[in-house]
Amino acid sequence: LNIEKKVIEEYSVHGQGIDQDPKGILSINRNGSVYVHGKVDYEQYRRLRINFSKENTRYVVDIDILDVNDHTPVFNRDVYESAVDESTQQ
Repeated sequence: LNIEKKVIEEYSVHGQGIDQDPKGILSINRNGSVYVHGKVDYEQYRRLRINFSKENTRYVVDIDILDVNDHTPVFNRDVYESAVDESTQQ
């Protein structure tokens, strides 16, 4: 995150992925680097919201989750062969 260092050091950080479900997925160090410690289910969480707060000031960072095919195709054989007659319609 490109945030002033004092925001990271002086503000409390909480939200989804940190102390709210899905807990423990994200962490942020003092330099603003965000670390991801696990997978996030796209069907359940399409966006994670992190809050930086101090007294009456609050910053919000939204992290959009991208969908990855978590149901990879499974084939019974390595190679499938078939023959198609030349006169077959497309």
